[in-house]
Amino acid sequence: MSKRVALGFAVTTFLASPASSGGYVAPVIQPQINTFVEVANPAFSWTGPYLGAYIGNTKIDMKSTGEIRHEAITVEHEAVTEEIPAEVIEHPEITEERVVDVIEHPEVTEERVVQEIVHPAVVEKVPAVIKEHPEIKEKVKIGSEEVQIGTETVLIREDVYRDENGEKQRDENHQTGWRHVPVYEEVPVIENRPIYEERVVQNAWVEVISPEKEVVVKDAWTETITETVVVQEASVEEITETVVVQQARTEVLKPARTVVVKEAWTEVVREAWTEQLTDSFSRDGNSYGLFAGYRYQWKNNFVGGVEVHYGRNNANEFNLAELESPAKFGKDTYGAELQAGYAIKRALPYIAVGYANVLDQSATTVALGLDYAVTDRVIIGAKYTRYDIGEISGMDSIYRYEADGNMVGLRAAIRF
Repeated sequence: MSKRVALGFAVTTFLASPASSGGYVAPVIQPQINTFVEVANPAFSWTGPYLGAYIGNTKIDMKSTGEIRHEAITVEHEAVTEEIPAEVIEHPEITEERVVDVIEHPEVTEERVVQEIVHPAVVEKVPAVIKEHPEIKEKVKIGSEEVQIGTETVLIREDVYRDENGEKQRDENHQTGWRHVPVYEEVPVIENRPIYEERVVQNAWVEVISPEKEVVVKDAWTETITETVVVQEASVEEITETVVVQQARTEVLKPARTVVVKEAWTEVVREAWTEQLTDSFSRDGNSYGLFAGYRYQWKNNFVGGVEVHYGRNNANEFNLAELESPAKFGKDTYGAELQAGYAIKRALPYIAVGYANVLDQSATTVALGLDYAVTDRVIIGAKYTRYDIGEISGMDSIYRYEADGNMVGLRAAIRF
């Protein structure tokens, strides 16, 4: 109430003060208007980014399936045979040598090069034709400068006229009722003048119109001296051939044959069969890490958001019966998810779906959570996450491994 009285007193005092023109204005009393409105504290909203940490317990369930194929055991019994040789008579080949043709070979001569005399080419040098171009310069504008070329008188304002005694004189024709005189000031006149510089536009250069070259006046040529030489003397060649009078042949009186004394057979000692093997393994351990995200709350209290996380998972080592040493996977876990919830004052139940990397494998996630805003900035909550990992890749085993898991954790975060 004291603030309202003080504000009313200040307004009344200002309205009662003398005017700038020298006169006074009668005070005007106006009704007081209450400009103070009580503003209620705004309702809490989940909109904004946040950063926090979590700690919890993770359990991973792994199942192995495989089959061992046992081959059939058989014994092969070979056939028992007996070879009976053929009965043959060998008749040798009968041949006879006969003269088939007589060929006379005439003398063969050949022209050979005895000497070669090389006459070199006659050449003449023609000098180069060149043209010299001189250097070209021109003035180039490189900037400008401000130069004062004079002054001019500029009207600055009008001021109240005062006489020698400093008294103002009345002027009924002026709107203020006082006589005014103009006040002038001398202002310099500035002009922008360009600055030029002489620069080389084209450097001096030499143009080669025709380069120096050699012209062949007379081509090189070779003088060859030859002679005729006898390569082969004349001769007579007699051609003979061997004529087969009777071909060699083999007369088979009785062909060779194989007699099967006992047929081959296979004895099955044991039939083939397949053994199916399945087993289950579980491991749980502590989990901890960091998360960050952003949420937006609509007017109907529905909340949507996105969140990323990175952490460590101690449930990463399994003693598998099929392997000689424990199977170890990476402890690092990371991923992202989309959230949807409904705000009930400072409580936010929500569901989420997303992606995560667990045991060095890709997994889809489904989660249920509940957050509570202790203050406008501090948030605590709990969350359950289900991992669908599927088949484990990279396992050096004859078995097929599949895994899934879940995590229950407590969370704390700060809103910004």
